[in-house]
Order: sequence, then C-alpha cells, then structure tokens
Amino acid sequence: MTTDAQPGPVRVLVFGAALRAGSTNAQLASLASNLIAETGAEVDLARMQEFDMPLYDGDVEDSEGLPAGALALCERIQRCDAFVISSPEYNASVPGLLSGR
Repeated sequence: MTTDAQPGPVRVLVFGAALRAGSTNAQLASLASNLIAETGAEVDLARMQEFDMPLYDGDVEDSEGLPAGALALCERIQRCDAFVISSPEYNASVPGLLSGR
C-alpha cells in the first residue's frame, strides 16, 4: 500500500535540566531550540522548573503512583520524535535532580 501523504515536521523536545534562571544550560537549550527550529522542525522547549518531580522513591511510587510532574514530562517526550537534554554536570556526572538519585 502506498500513500501520497507527506510526513509532518520532525518534533523535537529540547529539555533544559538546570534549575537556575539564566544558567548557561538554559541559554544553550534556548540556542539549540532556535537552531533546530531553523531546520523546519517543530520545537518544544521545556525547563525542569515546569515539572514538580521529587527525587525517585519506589515506596512512594508503590503507594501514590508516579508524580504528576513525571507523568507530564513523559507525555511531552512521547509526543516528540527526538529530544535534546541540556544538563549541568556535577563531579563528572549527571546531577541528582536529573538522574532521580
């Protein structure tokens, strides 16, 4: 079966994982969003502050389910074809807020 339907633009989530307003990572996420949009992609720029996400706790998940912020971020990721994460680096690793530890 063939179709003449043209695919839509690539949807890209650009996620700024730093909490500090005006951080270098927030600036890089914004720059990446602009550059990606120039290619014709549909860009969704998200910041960590938009999602109320406490550190992961399996006991809390078992008793209360996943936090609303985690579900909201998951929904945004699922709507995209690709994603970019701009994250601070602490001690040669991902910060606890992003890794959930």
